[in-house]
Amino acid sequence: MKNSLSYLIIKNKDTKSCSNTSFKELHGYKVVPKKTIVRNNMIKVNQMNLIDPVLIENMLRKKIEKKIETLIFKIVNVMDSDDDDDAEKALTEAERLKYILVNEYQEFLEEEYINKTSKKLQIIIDELRVRMMMKYKYDNVKEESRGKSR
Repeated sequence: MKNSLSYLIIKNKDTKSCSNTSFKELHGYKVVPKKTIVRNNMIKVNQMNLIDPVLIENMLRKKIEKKIETLIFKIVNVMDSDDDDDAEKALTEAERLKYILVNEYQEFLEEEYINKTSKKLQIIIDELRVRMMMKYKYDNVKEESRGKSR
């Protein structure tokens, strides 16, 4: 079994050094980088542990905003189409994003931002539920109006 080493790089004006430290002691947000970029002269990074609260908050805000934008794009497509499966998928994704925001990112983000974003997501969830209910009622009325043909 390989002996795994952990390093913390600290850049000071006077000295530049690497010190061996255990990341289990440090509390931060763990990030796994994308594996799409492959070059010969690059350092391979499997996992990063972000410790700076400002950096963590900025990264999570960008991540959440990007997910909300893709969710809104999916909702626009759902409103244009009549497919119930897409509406259910978008609803599930919105509920999942709200759950992650409230439960997993709570310790890293400000309470004001969490409340504001949760309200946005709740509006999206409510609109999707209304859309699904209207579609369900419309389908039921359509079936009842057909009746028996003789």
